[in-house]
Amino acid sequence: MKNNIDFETFKQIPLFTRNIAWSGSQIPLIDEQIKFLYDLNKLFQKADFIEHKAYINKMIECQNRKKEEAKQREYIENYY
Repeated sequence: MKNNIDFETFKQIPLFTRNIAWSGSQIPLIDEQIKFLYDLNKLFQKADFIEHKAYINKMIECQNRKKEEAKQREYIENYY
């Protein structure tokens, strides 16, 4: 079976479910997603996957921002 390296096709793959429920802190869930993205990024070693790596790196940055926002929100919720 030949690997499909088409970046546009890859972008269409949902990497996370849209409906996520959690109890307590959202941070452990975000940490799991970040770990998954790092593990996924390790698979894209060939030059053919440079766009894939860049896309995943942007997703990691987005998740890190989301984590910081969650930390601030949870701090405020617990403070007041």
